Amino acid sequence: MRPEPKSAIIKTSFKVTPAHLAALQLQAYAYILQAQGNQITKASLIYLEEPEPDNFKQVNIEPNELNNAINLIKKTSEKILNKDYPPQPENGYCPNCDYKIICKFTNLK
Repeated sequence: MRPEPKSAIIKTSFKVTPAHLAALQLQAYAYILQAQGNQITKASLIYLEEPEPDNFKQVNIEPNELNNAINLIKKTSEKILNKDYPPQPENGYCPNCDYKIICKFTNLK
């Protein structure tokens, strides 16, 4: 394996991603990098619009957690392919949803 590259994801959005979703995102990227032969043990997010120390999030990439994340991504992908994605406005994600332009539930309150 190649040595671990030194890199970080830089976020420019005004809203900080919840920790569990940031971890999932970083684990997905780590999985892809590992599949390309890179050794990844840590991954980081840097929020440009947040003041220090809240602007830096780091996740240790552990094999068990990485497998759990990949399984969750696969299950979610299967649901999307099967068109099994009911809206969940109560979870608070609707205002930031990438699909609200085409969603028939956009005007739900």
